[in-house]
Amino acid sequence: MKKTLFFTTAAFAAISIASCSGPKKTDSEQGETRSELEVYSGILPAADTDGIKYTLRLNFSPDSDFKSGSYDLEESYLMVDTLSTDGFKCTGTDISNGTFSVFAGEGSDSGRHYLKLDNSSDTVAAPPVFFLIENDSTLTMVNQQLEPSVNPDLNYSLILQ
Repeated sequence: MKKTLFFTTAAFAAISIASCSGPKKTDSEQGETRSELEVYSGILPAADTDGIKYTLRLNFSPDSDFKSGSYDLEESYLMVDTLSTDGFKCTGTDISNGTFSVFAGEGSDSGRHYLKLDNSSDTVAAPPVFFLIENDSTLTMVNQQLEPSVNPDLNYSLILQ
């Protein structure tokens, strides 16, 4: 039963990410310089719900060479709903914010770059959240040891909107 739920969740996440339509950058916005505001989103797998839609807004500090800034993260918990237009119903939303930094990996990960989210909105200190910067438009959630999911069938990626 758990395997069926896992694969069903993964399938819905893949379909939802593929069908997401957000604002696209125009040709004038896609030049050599990056925007000070970037928005990433995607539906990631979850143990207790059918998926979590992440919307991550990165507001880069203008003087940081795109290495730091502040962020807002919206996590919407989803249940499958065949009556809705996108196939999901939101059962609750958490919003967090704080600062972020981009850093280079070390050792065998020296050619990779990571994004670290430090949450400042909770009264109890929350552990940081890490993403591997796959390319200019994809972030993949990794654990505290900067390792990707052990299950390659699950998609933990957020896509630039």
